[in-house]
Amino acid sequence: MKQFAASHTIAFEQTLWMSLRGCYCRRMNKDLTEIAFILDRSGSMSSVAPAAISGFNEFLREQQAAPGEARLTLVLFDDEYLLPVDNIPVQKVVPLNSDTYVPRNTTALLDAIGQTIERLGQRLEQTPEPDRPGKVIVAILTDGHENASKKFTWKEIAAKIRHQTQAYDWDFLFLGANQDAIATAANLNISSANAATFASDYVGTRTTQRAASRKASALRAKASGRVMDSDEEIAYAAPMSNLVEEEDRKERGK
Repeated sequence: MKQFAASHTIAFEQTLWMSLRGCYCRRMNKDLTEIAFILDRSGSMSSVAPAAISGFNEFLREQQAAPGEARLTLVLFDDEYLLPVDNIPVQKVVPLNSDTYVPRNTTALLDAIGQTIERLGQRLEQTPEPDRPGKVIVAILTDGHENASKKFTWKEIAAKIRHQTQAYDWDFLFLGANQDAIATAANLNISSANAATFASDYVGTRTTQRAASRKASALRAKASGRVMDSDEEIAYAAPMSNLVEEEDRKERGK
């Protein structure tokens, strides 16, 4: 009986979350998307720094060209947390260059994710509902393993991501090199469909951001309610790993 009651309690809580999320989303500005891009700049990214810069700039151009409004937050992290772009209309964001993206130090991945979720959540909480984005996308790109966080644990970050996903319908994308990115994403409560491992070379680092842009554009289109074009439909339905593999193959001519 206890097991039966527990299962019904879980089902009730899930139904309640879905109901609250639906009410929340209907009050937001469905034509506005908030994108937070968390980009690793630890020392191991040095060998692919030009690709990281080029890939992000391509992501930026594509999001600037996409229909609808978007605001961008760019986080650069090593064992420090930098916020060179904070909630700026995507059209006004300037590209990265070798002066603004300089790899160094270690990888405080959990701290970067935790601080971004907290900052973004607090700001949106203080924003009038009609001005809040109908969709929030958090994209995370790293080429290494967590090794330097001091403020947050895996368990704490996983709980934060679960809450934002279930309560507010945020989408988290996890792109990782030199690791099983899907396993890492699972430890963070990020769906395997939104995670992918990429090759830690120039082509892989650049094209994985192109794949992330395709997914972001599709999520924006779906949230706005407009009719999606064929590529958006494909990108929306496809697992992130498929998109990353497709873009990588095209670049390498395979």
